[in-house]
Amino acid sequence: MSLLITSSQSKENTNAIGIEKPESYTNQLRSSLVVAPNSQIAVDSIKINRNPQIDYTDGRVCNFWFGERIDKDLANDSAENGIAYANTTSFPIVQENLIRSSVGVGDFQDGFRRMLREAYCYHPEMNTSNTQNASIMEARHLAGTLQGFKFNMIQALGNNPTPLNTVPNASTAQKEIFAGQGAGFPPTYDALTGSLTAGSNDQLILYATEGATEGPVSLNDGNCTFNVSDTRSEAAPSSREYCVGLTRAFDYADGAYTNSFNNVIGMSGQGGLGQENDVFFDYAVEAKDGVVKLYHFLRDKPAQGGVSDGDDNEGTMTEIIYYNKTNDALRANNGSNSDFAAGNAPCNASEVQSVTFNFKNEILKVTVSGDTFNASVLVNVVKSNSASFQGQIPKPVNQACWKMYPMIWFAEELDVVNVTEFDQRTGVSMDTNIFYGPSDWQARCNGDYYPTLGFDPNTDDRHNVETLSWVGSRWWPTQVEQRPWGLVDPSGYYDYSAGEYFPKLNYKSIIGLGSTIMDDYENIFIVGSDKTYLQQMPQQLWQPNVARQLGMTPYSIYPPIPSITAGLGSKFQSERAPDLSSMSSAFIRVPRLPHTSYNAGAGSISKILAMVPRFDNAGNDSGALYFEKNEKIYIDLNNSDPITLTDISVDIVRRDETFVNDLTGSTEVVFHIRASPKM
Repeated sequence: MSLLITSSQSKENTNAIGIEKPESYTNQLRSSLVVAPNSQIAVDSIKINRNPQIDYTDGRVCNFWFGERIDKDLANDSAENGIAYANTTSFPIVQENLIRSSVGVGDFQDGFRRMLREAYCYHPEMNTSNTQNASIMEARHLAGTLQGFKFNMIQALGNNPTPLNTVPNASTAQKEIFAGQGAGFPPTYDALTGSLTAGSNDQLILYATEGATEGPVSLNDGNCTFNVSDTRSEAAPSSREYCVGLTRAFDYADGAYTNSFNNVIGMSGQGGLGQENDVFFDYAVEAKDGVVKLYHFLRDKPAQGGVSDGDDNEGTMTEIIYYNKTNDALRANNGSNSDFAAGNAPCNASEVQSVTFNFKNEILKVTVSGDTFNASVLVNVVKSNSASFQGQIPKPVNQACWKMYPMIWFAEELDVVNVTEFDQRTGVSMDTNIFYGPSDWQARCNGDYYPTLGFDPNTDDRHNVETLSWVGSRWWPTQVEQRPWGLVDPSGYYDYSAGEYFPKLNYKSIIGLGSTIMDDYENIFIVGSDKTYLQQMPQQLWQPNVARQLGMTPYSIYPPIPSITAGLGSKFQSERAPDLSSMSSAFIRVPRLPHTSYNAGAGSISKILAMVPRFDNAGNDSGALYFEKNEKIYIDLNNSDPITLTDISVDIVRRDETFVNDLTGSTEVVFHIRASPKM
């Protein structure tokens, strides 16, 4: 009988050769060892040092939220609508597991930072750029021991309180969506002035800005100003006709604008603006028939029980009655919200030379300027918490349209609109800045940016295929916009004299800006089962279960209390150390001895001699571990003749026989060789 001691570092009894790795090493014996014929070998003991790991294998799910925290009062206010967050403008942000394995703490941080950047880049005011990724998540240590993680969810405006003021450039700005009557020539664009000239009648132009220097409008007091004084320049100013405004991203590459919105938001090519009533904006000012009117896109009310039947959830461009003078039981005079309420009639188109859209978080303010007035308020959300104002103020900016871009509809060839100011968020602060793609939430929900998974060859339709990872997501933007603040025809009482519905529920206060951050907007992790935030989510697919991995037990929503920090955003830390373990199985393999074993998991003949238990003799599963085999399993060496050993190689492998990656320091394996009892 013989004991053979091997080590990845020790040179007392053996000489280590080659590169010494704790998971794979070779020892050269100082004196050769002669193994008698018909011998057996077994593992006697093992000493290894396993780095602690976080189990974030497939099946681990963490969801996120950015918006107003749903407290008890808010949940109660929304209970009548059947959804706890019905009066908010946010929706749970699902996030795919990008780690999918047990990894060390450093690798876990790298992977989770990537997930955070991906989840929160949907809002233009979140700083998720690669230059800021290290500060998003940091480890907390005490005396070298991991205590938890701290998170700094930076809002871009905290680092850059003045949004970019950039006129879109010529290379990426103008995208001709469609051209109706006329010559059909593309528009001409002057990048120095932002001046855009129509090439044909009934022409729709989009500024699809993206990349490092361009992007969506800033929601931190961002402006987009259109000079419309040269529309219908050959005719009287009263005949001006145009539509200017901002829209969410859409798949203009389809080549069929109306089909895009029919499939995505259900407009069906009607209910819009422009010559053919087929132009969609989220917010728009239209000049027509000598007056200026204001519109926003709203959904119809859902079917009975809140479930759509496919016919009643379509959207339409709905007029905002900014000029209402009436003050009675059903309506309020909106003089607080508009400078034009006293006239009880829309503003004259001849008086308007420029239109400015200003965004402060959820609040839109529209002003107009002309020869006789400057920055007069067309509409602003000053008073909103009354049902009587619902038809007189814009919808709040919501998650389906967090990212918006300028768009212009021209009535006639050679009409000119000049974009004189456009405050953008760019790739400087947004991790991924693509007009329509994975950095846009409603585009991600639609899944159309996937070139293979998003296309059905049987129907030649890339709008009816859902990606595997985001299955069920097509309904989510619609659900957001079917909340009480976004309904064309909400439940309530009917005014027969006016011929219209009035809502039963009051507007919830619409959220604006704080001193330096989005007022009341928090970054919240959904780490466990929670019906408040996940009431309308498919539980079987997006059920969170990572509280222990993040050190956030016993909570399902983290942080449990508000975490907004002035000038920064959300700042918080986990109070517990995350669960650490060594989850992957390990096996001892001796590749150059003549024994044979079988690895059914890998489907092959193997050289594995023994399994390394998960827990050592002291009950530990990470750190310095010692395993002593009380009952050894001997394997025949299949040697009918003596074997002279001058060196021995030892591997520590996974079940698929790839090397483990969580070992450090020195590995020691002791083998016992004996004569076969059968002989």
